[in-house]
Amino acid sequence: MQIGITYDLKTSTPTGPGVPDDAYEEFDRPETIDAIAAALRSLGHTVVRLGDGREFLEKVLADPPDFVFNFAEGHGISRSREARVPAVLEMLGIPFTGSDPFTMAVTLDKDCAKKLVASAGVGVANSFALEPDDDVPMQHALQFPLLVKPAWEGSSKGIRDKCLVTDPKHLPEVVASLRAAHPQTVLIEEYIDGDELT
Repeated sequence: MQIGITYDLKTSTPTGPGVPDDAYEEFDRPETIDAIAAALRSLGHTVVRLGDGREFLEKVLADPPDFVFNFAEGHGISRSREARVPAVLEMLGIPFTGSDPFTMAVTLDKDCAKKLVASAGVGVANSFALEPDDDVPMQHALQFPLLVKPAWEGSSKGIRDKCLVTDPKHLPEVVASLRAAHPQTVLIEEYIDGDELT
């Protein structure tokens, strides 16, 4: 069987001034992809490295694999970036590992995921989403302390030591700092102990 591997490598993306230290947190090291490819080859499969983005599109269209191990995270700050590879594979009828495009898009958007989970009766923290151009409301119904984090990230990206806000006067400064590193919708939610959800 010909098996493709989709991925984003830590070494394939440039870093520089203004790039947050966790910008490529979700990307894989070359050694990880090498190990996965070696394990698949040891089982008698042919392995094709597909990468992500345009490289992935060109390769999968030119020589579609029988199956894909999807590790691609996607570049940029789009809330649907993790859904791109599954969407293409689904469209082409190529089976793949992991979740479908809808699940990948919903789970990357924390505000959307929380609303769906809450609609099923699961307890979630009170929160609101702050769009990039919105001012930080000083009057709101949330109780401090508050957790401020990017709405469209995984792997705890953007969550650093200053994301827990205990004093209302610090909220605008924390939001501004987070927006500078991660220019996207910000989720502001009450910090709760896990026991409070049961």
